[in-house]
Amino acid sequence: YSSGARRWPCYRSAVWRLAVVLLLLSAVQDPSLLPEAVSVERVSVDARVLDGGRAVRGLRPEDFRVRIDGDPAELVSVTWVSAEGARPVALAGRPGDEGPPSTHVRGRLLVFFFQKDLHPTRTGGLLRLLEKARGMIEGLGPGDLVAVLSFDTHLKLWCDFTADRQTLLRVLEHDVIFQERARYVEPGPDPSISYHLGLEASRRAASPETALRLIGEALREVEGSKTLVFLGHGLGQLSGPTVAVHADYDHARRALVEAGVTVFSLDVTDADSHNLEVGLQAIAAETGGFYARTHVFAGQAVDRLEQALVGHYVLEVAHPGGPRGRHDLDVALVGRSGRVLARKAYFD
Repeated sequence: YSSGARRWPCYRSAVWRLAVVLLLLSAVQDPSLLPEAVSVERVSVDARVLDGGRAVRGLRPEDFRVRIDGDPAELVSVTWVSAEGARPVALAGRPGDEGPPSTHVRGRLLVFFFQKDLHPTRTGGLLRLLEKARGMIEGLGPGDLVAVLSFDTHLKLWCDFTADRQTLLRVLEHDVIFQERARYVEPGPDPSISYHLGLEASRRAASPETALRLIGEALREVEGSKTLVFLGHGLGQLSGPTVAVHADYDHARRALVEAGVTVFSLDVTDADSHNLEVGLQAIAAETGGFYARTHVFAGQAVDRLEQALVGHYVLEVAHPGGPRGRHDLDVALVGRSGRVLARKAYFD
């Protein structure tokens, strides 16, 4: 027995090696038997900072404070994205660490979404903003890509993401207003909204809320920071003195938030205020954009938008763990002046 006891450690070691070999051989037939790789989740947040209506550049990681569900969150990386491209910002206390962020960051992706209505109180405002949009197209950077969609009786895609200014100007100056039917847009190379936007679903979209939901769902499949400029007159429907919210409104907001789309709502209505503006305001605030009336001083509203589009910071935050679902987000500045525009929540 004593000699057997001395031999037992060697025997046990041999059995263990044999078990490992058998496990590896089994894994060749069934890879699911191998342990899963451990990955650290990140929450990506687009943050625009304006001070006196002007974009604030040159912020450092220590200038931001992020809270998730009220608790401080760890900032993992900061990237500045502008017409010149994406540039990582050194982390606080680690000046030499300027590696790329862990998630994909591309240049600016801009979507124009027109709510077309030829009512006299809306036509003038829409035409004014179409003219202003021309200036925005002419000021695009070399890496910027733009797509154009509209809604009247259903959702129409006029142009997939492109940097071709002549195509964009033709669509904005002629097609959106004067053409009833949009040509079929073949899915282009990545990124492509056409590839993820169902043609039949677009034709059946009978409300701007459904159209926004479909756009959000399509953009969820497109990597990168995305901005949607919503030129419209309102969401919901008047029912007596109140506004009836469409059934797809909450779905649209969630789809846009999950896709990381920032919405800027420019109201084309010729009025100081109106009932249908509430939906435009809410969808912009929830996604990290802003709402602006354009019936007077349309140029100021567009200038404010252009400053917001000058560039933005992509903040990558360590996932706090815990229950899945909706989580509140709060991004603020520390010791710096300015207003931060960022989405109010994320879903996991």
